[in-house]
Amino acid sequence: MKKAYSEAIKTGLYARPTGLLGKYDNVRRYWEDGITRLFLRPYLVRLLEQRGLLRILDLGCGSGDGYELLTSIMAHEPEITEWEVDLVADEKISLYKGIDLNPDLIAQAESIYGDRGFMSFQIGNFADGLPLEKEEPAYDIYFTSYGSLSHLKDSQLEKLLSSIGKHANPGSLVICDFLGRYSYEWQDLWKREPDIDQFMDYKISYLQAPQETKEKKDIKGFPLRLVCPRELTDVIARVNRKGKKQLAIKRIFDRSILVGRHMETAEYNTNAQPLRRMINSLHEEDVRTDFGELYFPYYPKKGFPELNRFFRQIEECWNILLRFCQQRLTQSLDIVELEGWRNFPPVLQQAIMTLDRVIDSVGWMRVGDSRANIIEPQLGYALRGLEMELQQGMGCAHSLVGIFEVV
Repeated sequence: MKKAYSEAIKTGLYARPTGLLGKYDNVRRYWEDGITRLFLRPYLVRLLEQRGLLRILDLGCGSGDGYELLTSIMAHEPEITEWEVDLVADEKISLYKGIDLNPDLIAQAESIYGDRGFMSFQIGNFADGLPLEKEEPAYDIYFTSYGSLSHLKDSQLEKLLSSIGKHANPGSLVICDFLGRYSYEWQDLWKREPDIDQFMDYKISYLQAPQETKEKKDIKGFPLRLVCPRELTDVIARVNRKGKKQLAIKRIFDRSILVGRHMETAEYNTNAQPLRRMINSLHEEDVRTDFGELYFPYYPKKGFPELNRFFRQIEECWNILLRFCQQRLTQSLDIVELEGWRNFPPVLQQAIMTLDRVIDSVGWMRVGDSRANIIEPQLGYALRGLEMELQQGMGCAHSLVGIFEVV
């Protein structure tokens, strides 16, 4: 595993930012981190009201990913005239401590943030519990991101969460991030009954261009756990039965339903479409996207009726919004006369109305390529809104995220 991440760093695509390709591509910055921030915000607002200053422990910190994500959460949706609306600004952090097993990632983190006195990084393994000093004070946030906890077996996860419960004060937040069991990216791996500790052989092949991925077969993989909500809640229940303090479930949500990393490689689902690449294009400056390649054709899997219904709804809403945008670029449309309008989910109706106003307003502008730089990013955010509002926290995305409070 350490070698796989070290090799990824050597590609140069683990650096910031990378736009159309790499770890910090547009989807990562504008979709994945954006969705996580929106879900976390109400719980962080409350925590800051109670604590004032925060001590943050980032487990599996990589090159400081948790710091970057948390400090870019806005206190609220900003007005046009507002300037600074950061919720977790630097002056509200007394300590950010990042722990990771990979020395190359720790070195990268220190090269970026080493001059900030309130930040520290150390090599450590949390598979055997919290790797902290004996008298180390409690933290306000115990944070993980991007599948960090999928490295653990059930017994290791229980031990870690139990040690967090013992170490934390009541009111502290615990954010857990796993790979979702039923992501469309690895539909070939779906099983009807969740087994204990189901792992996949995960490869960081998405950093390569598509033609390179097909040509190079020696990319080394490593085991990562696939998790559904039932498994997660069962682990939490076992932890709570053993401890004096409890982990209360506040929210479980899916992130990256159709834009996960391996939609590009199709390594675990031959029907996967390269939608991440196309969404990256929507958010790239001065680049026009071929809308025809953005459509999502869902291929159902026999024996999974509930999952098939969910993905069918995503497919229908996604493709309706794309068709509307394509048609609206060339003609005016009466949106309430669209076929099936009254039965559209509210999030789809809102997305269509927003795009209609945006396209109408840029018709008179002369600001360069208004389609590439105004309309296409707005389409991207509208599609992101569909993913965020229609998700049901079933483990149907690249990541399944749980927000818990110590009580």
